[in-house]
Amino acid sequence: MLRLALYVVIIAALAIGAVWLADNPGEVSINWRGYVIELSVIWLALIVFMLMVATAAVSRLWRWIRKGYREQRKMARYEKGLDELGWGLGALMANDGARARRHADSFARLVGDVPLSHILQGQSALLLEDHEGAKQHFQALETDKRTKPLALRGLLEIAEDTGDTEAIYALSEQAQTSAPKAGWSQRPFVEAAIALGRWDGAAKALRAAIAQGHLDADEGRRMQAMVSLCRARDADSPDIARRHVNEALKFDPGLVPAAVLAAKLAHEKKRYRRAQRILKHAWVQGPHPDLVEAFVSLRAKESAAQSYKRVNQMVGSDDPQPETLYAQAVYALRAGLTGPARGHLRAMAELLPQQRTYQLLADVELAAGDAQAAQTAKDRMATAMPDPVWHCTSCGQEHFSWQITCADCSEFASVVWAPLKRKAPLVALPPELADQSADEEADDDEVMLLTDEAEEPKPPEKP
Repeated sequence: MLRLALYVVIIAALAIGAVWLADNPGEVSINWRGYVIELSVIWLALIVFMLMVATAAVSRLWRWIRKGYREQRKMARYEKGLDELGWGLGALMANDGARARRHADSFARLVGDVPLSHILQGQSALLLEDHEGAKQHFQALETDKRTKPLALRGLLEIAEDTGDTEAIYALSEQAQTSAPKAGWSQRPFVEAAIALGRWDGAAKALRAAIAQGHLDADEGRRMQAMVSLCRARDADSPDIARRHVNEALKFDPGLVPAAVLAAKLAHEKKRYRRAQRILKHAWVQGPHPDLVEAFVSLRAKESAAQSYKRVNQMVGSDDPQPETLYAQAVYALRAGLTGPARGHLRAMAELLPQQRTYQLLADVELAAGDAQAAQTAKDRMATAMPDPVWHCTSCGQEHFSWQITCADCSEFASVVWAPLKRKAPLVALPPELADQSADEEADDDEVMLLTDEAEEPKPPEKP
């Protein structure tokens, strides 16, 4: 509206000027080097106006030509920059850090200081393990909220490479705010919180990961149980410890160390029946020797025979399992009942012949005074299946007890109770069997030699 009013005012002024010149005609005389030019004022004004229009048109044409040339150069640089970007991305995918950095620098020179150039340069620096250079480029992306999640992810990768747990925790916590639906920050945040003993942060991250679907529900509940167990272990008072350990059993009823700790806390509060129920329920979820030890320790003053009787009541005998039979054999031997112990171990050997089966059977035979049977049981250990142990599923490191992270590879929630796969040992044969095997191999070689001679073709006879 304002522009239209301005146009009306200008046109009105021109019209008024033209009418005034028509009412007041005059002449203009120009004398230059002997040439005399006489014009009316109206013609002079018209010529001046036309010169102004021509000057404006020429100026506009010149600007258009220059702008087109600049745009053409800019487009050429842009196309060349796209080529460098494509080559740089290809080098990144091929893990060629040197070539990626060369193309990233060329791309930055062509397109200038743009977020994409920092991304390409930062990633190429990461490939070359130039953490300081990568850190500078990723920090340049933190100022823009659109690229901040990407910057945090790059900085988080640098912190993980350098092993800076505090930085991992801080960056992951920032990522929870700037990119709450991103799953890449959940596990590093949990692992850093666990390493630093910040259980509240770990529990919060696990809840968010499960709610957003970044973590399987069953796996997430198992991890929550482990975090709750650690919170119980670090609690300042028994009441807080009981609350956290009960929460752990709610998440994972079969978590053995949580059941043992819950039974211990219940026993300290003189709630013996509750302690027994906890251990029996955990045994149903997953049998483990530590549960039996904790169950027997509830009544430390009872005799070995009474302990054997109570163990039988705990584990039951309706559906015999290897752990059930082994626990019964252990406490039968402690009670001096070699006959029942031998029976339990032989039944276990039929189900799952493990090394501990024959080791304990050898102890039973020695207690019974049969040294030859004990030696036979020890000989069978060489070909028996491996025993279950606490070990890391990531690196295979054995552990004396359960841990929330592996002490060797620092992997979270990787320590499990299961047989550790080992290469089968080479078993030496007794001398008489070794001689017999050597004779059989010699006989086989002789038979093969005779067969080859019999099948060898004869040369044709001369006529």
